[in-house]
Amino acid sequence: MKTTKTITINTTGDKVWEVFAHDFNNAYKWMASIPKSFGKDNGTQYPDCSSAGRVCELDNNPNGLKAKESFLSYSEEDRTCTVLIEFLNTPFGFPLVQNVAEFSLTEQGNNQSVVTFSVMRISVCPAGCSGFIRPPVPASSGQANSSLT
Repeated sequence: MKTTKTITINTTGDKVWEVFAHDFNNAYKWMASIPKSFGKDNGTQYPDCSSAGRVCELDNNPNGLKAKESFLSYSEEDRTCTVLIEFLNTPFGFPLVQNVAEFSLTEQGNNQSVVTFSVMRISVCPAGCSGFIRPPVPASSGQANSSLT
């Protein structure tokens, strides 16, 4: 399953990439649904990438639902990246376990940038799953499912 969303932003690609990629750890600054985010060494830190991963707290409970995000690929030159998003501390019945998402940025001129976000694969938890059953992480990430402590 693949879902794609494209948005046009009225500013330069440099400014968009600065917020999205160079300040990757601080998603809470621009995503209203993220009350807190912070850098966490979740995997590979690619050349020219300012982060090796982040954790986004998806509610105001420090022990609540989190998204652990790590790069599977990153290109400063092409302004693209692929991110593994693993959901942790999921409540009973929470349907998602992990996403693999691709991001790309292109400039359209006249201070306009186009951001494309594609969810390439969604791993879902069977009905009634409590979040304890997790599929394996793709081999390219080099990471096993682990806690955030």
